Amino acid sequence: MSTSKREYQINGVTIKTRTVIIPPATDVQKERARKLRKNRILSEVLFWRMVRNNSFHGINFDRQRCMGKYIVDFYIPAFGVVIELDGASHIGKYDYDKQRDTFLAMLGIHIIHIQSSQVINSPDSVLRFIESILIESYREY
Repeated sequence: MSTSKREYQINGVTIKTRTVIIPPATDVQKERARKLRKNRILSEVLFWRMVRNNSFHGINFDRQRCMGKYIVDFYIPAFGVVIELDGASHIGKYDYDKQRDTFLAMLGIHIIHIQSSQVINSPDSVLRFIESILIESYREY
């Protein structure tokens, strides 16, 4: 399924897509994102296995997506939603993360923060949490 789809079904609820314009990435950022994709952070690998190939309700996810001068862990283009897995790699980067979140919010992007330990210890609850946010935020009335 492509991201040009206008609506999806999650647990019998119709949710509508929306368009968010993302600033283009530089070649340097694209290369950095490629390198990050090769990193083997356990929570990111596990999460990617759960959502890749449109396996989460037919919804496409991007991994290590460039957005302006930032790179996010996961992005859902159909809804303009970023998923950040917060773990050891974020320790000491609170100011950077806050600046990134402010920038993304100004673009109209919804940011979901999930603890890396949740992905490792309770992956099904993480998927249910994402389902609930997508339904709550984008359900068709």
